[in-house]
Amino acid sequence: MIEELIPRQRIQAAIDEIVHWFQQEWTIPGKLPPFELDAEGQPIATVDLITDVADYLPQLYAVGAKDYVREQVSLVLKTFQQKQVIITPRARRGFLPWIRRSNPFYSTDFLLGLVILKRLEPAIVPSEQLVSITRSILNTYLRNGWMSKEVVFPLGFTKRLL
Repeated sequence: MIEELIPRQRIQAAIDEIVHWFQQEWTIPGKLPPFELDAEGQPIATVDLITDVADYLPQLYAVGAKDYVREQVSLVLKTFQQKQVIITPRARRGFLPWIRRSNPFYSTDFLLGLVILKRLEPAIVPSEQLVSITRSILNTYLRNGWMSKEVVFPLGFTKRLL
């Protein structure tokens, strides 16, 4: 049995350390955690984890960091409301850095995270807001009945006219 190989205390200590990293080390109050860290654990660029909501917030909620997750969801919703689009993280670099790109992968990861959190705690994401975000994401990528692989926003323009 795995419990014989790894005592529960070691597992709980690892979980506590990861939660501590998110709550104390990687998150600046009022901001989302950074998308990338260097070898010393310092943020690389200003890109945040809005693209990976499904990859970290439901897990942190499940291990008991519920207040932290509620704060982060509030920031995620506010950030999306301001931008109306999820920018592909690594597309900000390169030959034409002022051109922002967005592909459905990051938006669906974002949306999936919100849906999972809503299932865990229904009040965490208002239903109307979830429907509005879903419509916004579909409006971003649907073109003539087809899903676009990528949408380009020149000169950093990301606020769509709905």
